[in-house]
Amino acid sequence: MTETNPFENEILQDAKQQTENILREAEQEATKILDQARSEKERILQAKISELEKEEEQKIQRELSKLRIKNKIEFNNVKDQLLNHIFEKSLKRIQEWKEKKSEEYRSALTHQIIQGGISLEGGELEVNLAPEDVSLIDLKNIESEIVKASGINTKIKIMVSESDSVDGGSIISKGSLAVRNTIEARLDRQVEVLRDEVHKILFAR
Repeated sequence: MTETNPFENEILQDAKQQTENILREAEQEATKILDQARSEKERILQAKISELEKEEEQKIQRELSKLRIKNKIEFNNVKDQLLNHIFEKSLKRIQEWKEKKSEEYRSALTHQIIQGGISLEGGELEVNLAPEDVSLIDLKNIESEIVKASGINTKIKIMVSESDSVDGGSIISKGSLAVRNTIEARLDRQVEVLRDEVHKILFAR
């Protein structure tokens, strides 16, 4: 059974909560766009009702097509705004965890290293961490959990990164293979999941 990573769970929870919180505003905007489209369609049809020649009908269709494209762009803008809002809130929350060295962050960091080690099937591993994160992990416990899941004797070497490549989370490597589990990387991998969640909430009603 796959465990839910605290980072991913936090991101998805924020996606649902934040989207519901501002959904009314998004729905009002969507209704406004649709009303404008209907009004414009009615105006065009009324203006051309007395001259329904083929050329005029085609013109009406072209105008309506432009409106449909405009509506689609507006809806996509609403979704993008929701996603940006969700990502900003989620990233801020996780950064607060990190700065406070909270139990949530410690647990998530440990979980990420264990899952990365399991995906690389244990053995001789290197874990690249930000300097301030090194004291947060129990290396023996992590090695033990990876051994338990993979059945392979595991030894972890901690590497401290002084660059911006690891600002939170970890990079686990084994030879030429690596699992990037930094905060930014985990969020990036959730983009499509979040897009699906927002789309369902906006259009399933």
